[in-house]
This record gives sequence, structure tokens and C-alpha cells, in this order.
Amino acid sequence: MKVSIPSGFILGSREAVKEAVAAGIGIGIVLDQERGFDPRLRAITVSDFEIVAGEYLVTRRETRSLGSVAAFSAVASVVAKERSRIAPLGLSGTCRPLM
Repeated sequence: MKVSIPSGFILGSREAVKEAVAAGIGIGIVLDQERGFDPRLRAITVSDFEIVAGEYLVTRRETRSLGSVAAFSAVASVVAKERSRIAPLGLSGTCRPLM
């Protein structure tokens, strides 16, 4: 079954999407691991749906070499390389719309 959902709102964060869905405004799509455990929301599995999501680490140039920032960047780099080896399209979970 093909479903076409017109965009009515563009929300700036996954939390905003979840709150809009919980308020009954409509449905939203988030990656499975971003769904959380909100009892007001229900997830359904969508098949034949391709999605690519990017994750970015941004630091200020002057804080990049500080201990905790540098350590976090190093770990993030290792995780990013491992994820790209496992899921080359950037997928690291299932995509489920929230209802």
C-alpha cells in the first residue's frame, strides 16, 4: 500500500515532532532509537521506506583540543567509522512513524 502524506509543519527537533504527535496534530517520523519511551505515542513499523539521517559533531576551534572535547571527538570518530561499516547508507535503526 502506498501512502502519501503532505507536509503541513516543519518542526525543528524530534522533541517538537513527538509533542505535536502527542497533542494529536498528526503523525511524525523518527528513527527507532530516537523514539524514546513516551506512553502517549505508539510506533508502527514501515517497510519499503528508505531514509538517510546524518549525525554531526560540531565544536568550536578553540575548544577542540580540550581534554573532554578531544576525548568525545575521538570516541565519536570511532563510532562513526563502525556505523558506516555496518550501515553504509547511514541507517542505524528502523524508521517508524509515531502515532
